Amino acid sequence: MQINIHSKELQAAVDRVLPVINKKSFNTPLKRIYLQADADGCLKVWATDLDQYVEVVDRYCLINGDKVFGIDVDDYKFIKKLNGYLSINLTEGDDGGAEIKCEKKTIKIRTFTDVIPPVPQFDDDIKPLAILPEAWLLETITKCDKFISHKSMSHWDGVSVNVAKQRIEASNGYYCVMRSLPSDAVKSSENCDSILLPDISIPVLKKVLNKKGDNMLSISQHESYIKMSSETCTYIVHRLRRQDGSFMTYPDFDKILAEHFDTGFVVQKADMIDVLKYDCELIKGFEKHEATPLILRVDNDRMGTYIASAKLEAFDEVDINHCTCDSGFVIACNPNMLYNAIELIDKPEFNCDVKRAVDPIILHGDEYKCWVFPVRITDKTDPRVDTLKKYMNAA
Repeated sequence: MQINIHSKELQAAVDRVLPVINKKSFNTPLKRIYLQADADGCLKVWATDLDQYVEVVDRYCLINGDKVFGIDVDDYKFIKKLNGYLSINLTEGDDGGAEIKCEKKTIKIRTFTDVIPPVPQFDDDIKPLAILPEAWLLETITKCDKFISHKSMSHWDGVSVNVAKQRIEASNGYYCVMRSLPSDAVKSSENCDSILLPDISIPVLKKVLNKKGDNMLSISQHESYIKMSSETCTYIVHRLRRQDGSFMTYPDFDKILAEHFDTGFVVQKADMIDVLKYDCELIKGFEKHEATPLILRVDNDRMGTYIASAKLEAFDEVDINHCTCDSGFVIACNPNMLYNAIELIDKPEFNCDVKRAVDPIILHGDEYKCWVFPVRITDKTDPRVDTLKKYMNAA
């Protein structure tokens, strides 16, 4: 078998499959990169850890033969140092390996053809539940990463593609972000409300998905697997199960709110970012019990914010418009979470819905919508509320 390919093309393909390889695995075949020819004569580079499978197709090469062979991930570092066009020849016999020529240099490395890890079998008749732009999904999961729990078997573990509500959802239980699916997305009419991409898939998808180009990515769901595929890559991952064996799904966020929010205000994004940057820096480095939440108090078309650490405190006044809140309304939240949420809002001026001190703060952008769950305080007896009120009266 012979493969002729440029080193940059091979490196780009290998970089996209490396995240699923566990170098500490005791199962040696799982620490290898596999190369083979597909039905169209293109090169398939793939790897798996049995929970995940990544396959990248490179069409800018010439292949003679149809064998599958593995290269140890530690041996690949020697190939990585080669530049220019590579000619990879698979040799036969007891001392078989791969002879790789590059200009004036020739190296020989070990190859493995005896044990090939199983590839998940996926029924081709299963229709995709959603077809999304690949670059759009990569951008979305990258921005949503900080909203994910990263706690194994948590109710908030991963990113949900909510087909029924036509949006992407990510949450860690303290705040959440939603992004509406793009207009060119294709939504299936199949009986499936959502697809939960596990937490382990997020760092892998950041490497696998292509941020350039206009490739469309189809997402389908099997009894045990989720499959995502485009013209250049395929990613398969096990679906998350609870301890009782049932599949994990996100809760219905629309049912969390007891009633519709009809009070709130409009605020400038730049004003809030300036305030929150300073406040987050003020409490940075303090232990959790030393830092206090950010307290917001609305008084007609004025909003005051107050935060205190063990040594410092800060008060700011922010202009708001179209306020429908009761005068003196108070709510508290984690300033870092509020900053992350507002940073995602894709409007210079956005609506902020609030109703009660125990309900989430809901931020509305064009595509993005963020919820920040509050920190409970007793507004009638908490001295920080009185301090904020005094600052506002003196301003």
